[in-house]
Amino acid sequence: MSEGPGQEVLHSRADVVFNVTLVLAIVATVFVGLRITSKWIVVKRNNSDDVFTIIAWVGVSLRYGERKDETDDRC
Repeated sequence: MSEGPGQEVLHSRADVVFNVTLVLAIVATVFVGLRITSKWIVVKRNNSDDVFTIIAWVGVSLRYGERKDETDDRC
């Protein structure tokens, strides 16, 4: 199946979308880490919302790690 003119645009943006997503994930990880560090080490207060934040972040990370080279049939 040959690719039409619109397919080139989708493939050329894939790298940009991946890089932006990666940068945002890194920034979010840094902020979550700083929040947990400031609450647990500096203030010395542990709340259940912090534990749920860590559990959710680990869950998202594990789920993202399971996705290996899934191709989209629409492209």
